[in-house]
Amino acid sequence: MQQDSTVQLAERLIGDEEALSIAVAVAFESYVKDERDDDAKAVVRASADAKERVLTELGNNLERAARSGALFNKLRSAINLWLAPRLVPERCRALFDAVREQDPSLDSFALALMEGSFDSVKGQRYAVPKEVERIEAYAAMDFLKEHGSARLKDEALGLPARAAWSAVVEGKEFYGVDGSVAER
Repeated sequence: MQQDSTVQLAERLIGDEEALSIAVAVAFESYVKDERDDDAKAVVRASADAKERVLTELGNNLERAARSGALFNKLRSAINLWLAPRLVPERCRALFDAVREQDPSLDSFALALMEGSFDSVKGQRYAVPKEVERIEAYAAMDFLKEHGSARLKDEALGLPARAAWSAVVEGKEFYGVDGSVAER
């Protein structure tokens, strides 16, 4: 594939509203990840000249998916939300508002962004990430803690959402399978 057609392919992928996970990955490779990485030659990258245009399109597509309720049905929605503050930080508040309109509980949002490591004994862990500024690109931690406290009072709130909100409120790491504190 010639260089121009590879760049055009990357730009089309970033603009694909149906393949958001691929769009976000290609945008990250194109505009955030260091090109000096060992696998740089194997990566499809968009042009620097198209950056503003394709990232605007990506932001529009993320927001449209959130407004339609499709965002959390996409592959790797957690990664999409995790990388959005690096790619389209100016769109994160609007993206959050769109998520909140679709799901006032914000449970899917908490599950996606608090998703931590995976333990071979008890499975998925939930914790507030060290890079809390990525979370705050969407909403203030104080707001999320207050909202999480309200969610935890709901006896119908099940796992793993209860574990994700517990992580927000208590600042500890919790297992999604049983809600216990992950100590190791």
